[in-house]
Amino acid sequence: MKIKNVVATVLIAAGVTVVPTFAGPGRMASGHGRHMGRMSAALSLTDAQKANAKQIFEDSKREAQPIAEQMRQVRADLEVAVKENNASAIASLSTRQGQLAGQLSEIRSRGMASFYAQLTPEQKAKAADLKQGRENRFEKRRGDRQQ
Repeated sequence: MKIKNVVATVLIAAGVTVVPTFAGPGRMASGHGRHMGRMSAALSLTDAQKANAKQIFEDSKREAQPIAEQMRQVRADLEVAVKENNASAIASLSTRQGQLAGQLSEIRSRGMASFYAQLTPEQKAKAADLKQGRENRFEKRRGDRQQ
């Protein structure tokens, strides 16, 4: 029974590690700028909205940075605990990793809520359409892989 708990904890921890951590520039760093540009164009944001959005997302990134650093350290510690088969460390580090992921999710969600609050009703409707399109494309790709 104990080994099942350890295995479940490791699997959960592995799943949590795929949560974006706002870790700063990396190989995908330029993608964020392109995404913002496409979003600005698709939603027809005004210059004031663009400036406000940039500030919102920069503030979110700055707030997330120390948590992202903690997340990297916890992941490294968790890797060591797994290699050492240290069940108690795996359990506590996995719990900590989940807490940090939750904090990052909260920061991102608050930023998105602030951004969304500045949109006009037409822009909100367009944003909903864009989101639905992304979800449809994702489901199609997922379905193609399963065949």
